[in-house]
Amino acid sequence: MSGGTLCECADLERRIPDEAGSYGRQIGRISDALCVLIEKIEMSRLAELTQEERDAIDDFRFLVRQIRNVKREAADEERR
Repeated sequence: MSGGTLCECADLERRIPDEAGSYGRQIGRISDALCVLIEKIEMSRLAELTQEERDAIDDFRFLVRQIRNVKREAADEERR
């Protein structure tokens, strides 16, 4: 994407959410895919990861849990 003008970049920033989904939806899909990969790694190669790498995975999982909790709370509020 190097070499693009600011105008072209701004156009892309407008088009991407329209065509690929909101940033929240994009992050959600990426998070779902990463969770699958993390589960696969943990089953077979957890011992090969450094403590820093395991901490990064734990931090990511915590973030995903927080997001899911917020979504669940929002859905509960809508039902009331």
